[in-house]
Amino acid sequence: MPRETTPALLIAALPLLLLAAAAPSTPLQDPEGNAGQQHAEEETKLAQQMLLIEDAVKKLRRSLRKEEQRDDSLALTVQMQAAALACKAETPTLLTSLGEEERVIQKNAYRLEMLGFLEQALLLERALLEGDQERAREIFAGLRDTEDPGHERFTAGG
Repeated sequence: MPRETTPALLIAALPLLLLAAAAPSTPLQDPEGNAGQQHAEEETKLAQQMLLIEDAVKKLRRSLRKEEQRDDSLALTVQMQAAALACKAETPTLLTSLGEEERVIQKNAYRLEMLGFLEQALLLERALLEGDQERAREIFAGLRDTEDPGHERFTAGG
C-alpha cells in the first residue's frame, strides 16, 4: 500500500478505534473464580458480533450489485467493521482448553486474522467512497474468502 494512503486509512479508521476504546473490556482471568460465567459472557459477545458480521455480509452481497445502493453498502461496511473490531478483543472458546503458551500463540494468530479482515473491510470502504464499485466487489469477494479458513481454525464446529 502506498505511504500516502496510510494517513487516509488511519483517519477513516479513527471512529472505529474510538468506539473500541470506549467499549468496556473484560479481563481474561477473574480473581473471584467466576471464569466459567465470565467466559460464557465473552462467548456470547463474540457470537453476537459474528452474527452481526454475517448479517452485514449477506446484505452487502445484494447491495454491492447496484451502484445506487452505495450508501447502504457504506453503512453495512461500517457496521461490519465495528463488529469485527469488537470480535478482535474477544477470545474464541476453542482457545480456552489450550495451555497458556499455546493459548497466547493462538490468540495472537486470531487477532492477526481479525486485523486482516478489518484491513480488507477498510479497503472495501475506500473503494465505495471512491466510487469504484468493481473494485469494491473484488475486495468483498476476497473478504468472504477469509471466513471459512478462520472458522475452521478457531471454532469447534468449523
